[in-house]
Amino acid sequence: MKDPIKKPCVKLAAIGDGAGNIIRRAKSRLTQVDEFISLNTDVTSINGSDAGVTLRIGEQTTSEERKRIADAISGCGRLIVLACLGGTTGTRISPVVVEIARNLKIATDVIATLPFTLEGTVRSRQADDAIEVLRSAAENLVVLSNEEYRENACISFAETFAAVDRAVIEAIKKITD
Repeated sequence: MKDPIKKPCVKLAAIGDGAGNIIRRAKSRLTQVDEFISLNTDVTSINGSDAGVTLRIGEQTTSEERKRIADAISGCGRLIVLACLGGTTGTRISPVVVEIARNLKIATDVIATLPFTLEGTVRSRQADDAIEVLRSAAENLVVLSNEEYRENACISFAETFAAVDRAVIEAIKKITD
């Protein structure tokens, strides 16, 4: 009898507060993920993950921070990067994480959420810029619009977040199958 083919280790890197919130709400339903990593500027936001990296956000990610990111994501066959774009952490750090993963020869997929319209044009522009960078760097890019989920269903913000959580779970299932 042949041994079943072992799937590669899958790590999920939640970048920033928004992504961390999604993972906290959905973690128990993400059984196909072997390790959860939180990358954030706020040390209290990384609680509950298997590994956490606290970052300083500036114009450049330091070599020390890049090494800590590389250490956290190494040892897996596939990395899924979850980032809520438009703010600082998800927008600036997700392209760095994808670049590091690419250098480590890790298959990398990105799931990115776009900001609500009420968050303003600056966040929207920043998110669009990050999408362009991620599109050229990641193997697969899934973009979810918070506003679209809210508009299409005419629902509350809490229900919108639940719908986005479900969409993220489905995207992860498709990536890992």
